[in-house]
Amino acid sequence: MIIKKISIAEIPEKIIKRNKPRLKIETISHEKSRQKSSIKVVLSDEKGKYTNCAEGVNTLRNIERMLVEATLKDVEEACGYKDKFILEDIKSIQMSTDKAVLVVIMCLVEGVEKRMSGSCLVNNDYNEAVVKATLDAINRCISK
Repeated sequence: MIIKKISIAEIPEKIIKRNKPRLKIETISHEKSRQKSSIKVVLSDEKGKYTNCAEGVNTLRNIERMLVEATLKDVEEACGYKDKFILEDIKSIQMSTDKAVLVVIMCLVEGVEKRMSGSCLVNNDYNEAVVKATLDAINRCISK
């Protein structure tokens, strides 16, 4: 005779819920005129919308950097942080038949540097993938 024991654990709902809802992408805009580019990233949560812009030289590498920086500024504004996140690196790589964006963000947590990475497959919009990879990198840090 085989006896199987099945245990079921109940986890209180407040433990499962996130402390803060995730930020959502409202709009991402990129305007360029010859040598200059302007990036605007708008994120939202239940409290409101957060809009930050970045301007600079119109190169692919700089546009990526500006997308990440505008996103990080939105997050800092939404969470009440100041100068908490820094872009360490961003790369696009080929994965199987898809292109992916990888972002590494450095965060100061109680005076200690902590590196976090995020990724996103590029569907149709490369700029959106950069913003999503940035949010993926810092999600654990801001949802605690």
